[in-house]
Amino acid sequence: SVPANTLTAGNTYTFTLRVALVENPASATQASVSIYVTVLPPVLVVSGTSQTYGTNDAITLNATNSYNPNGPNAPPLTFAWHLMDPVVTPSPLPASYATSSSNNAALTIPANTLSPATYSFIVSAFTQNVNTTQVVWVTVVAGASGPLVSIDPLPGSMVSNTERVVLTGRCTITTGIVYQWGLVSGDLDLASSTLTGTASFQLVILPNVLVVGQTYTLSLTGKQV
Repeated sequence: SVPANTLTAGNTYTFTLRVALVENPASATQASVSIYVTVLPPVLVVSGTSQTYGTNDAITLNATNSYNPNGPNAPPLTFAWHLMDPVVTPSPLPASYATSSSNNAALTIPANTLSPATYSFIVSAFTQNVNTTQVVWVTVVAGASGPLVSIDPLPGSMVSNTERVVLTGRCTITTGIVYQWGLVSGDLDLASSTLTGTASFQLVILPNVLVVGQTYTLSLTGKQV
């Protein structure tokens, strides 16, 4: 057997088995098999796929939690962003939009750049000629939008019920914000099931309180005081 994460995605390997008689090594036979290691598409994790900002707010779209599922030897992901205007035509980003220097995983749009409207941005993650694409919707309203909260995405869509689950909230305003977590769907008593309570920016759910096979939807509200 070949240990996990030994073979590199995108490569073809040939294995040969040769069998010979101990009494007569010259009398032998062999067979070969070729294995191609499939390149899995990148896993895109975007902070908030539907967001609202004011025209006076800088806009940050973040895909830095995305990852390459092809093992530790896989190359780093690269990213590309495109703007789908209210007219649905993909267009290159204006020069004023800034992307993170390493791999373009994050996109920042300066304040007072977009007019009030709903925009869609397309982010694509690439590895070894395979890509994954996701749409991020941004609604821009006049003026300042007030505090905007978001929840950092978990590494995957599923969690283990035997481990703590840590949800971290963030807000565009860092002072004078009161947080409140709520349960939208699922059977869970947040008051007795967390280490942190429901009024912190971080929610830590205790082990063994989530039910296997159940889906939970939680919400986070931030209010400026």
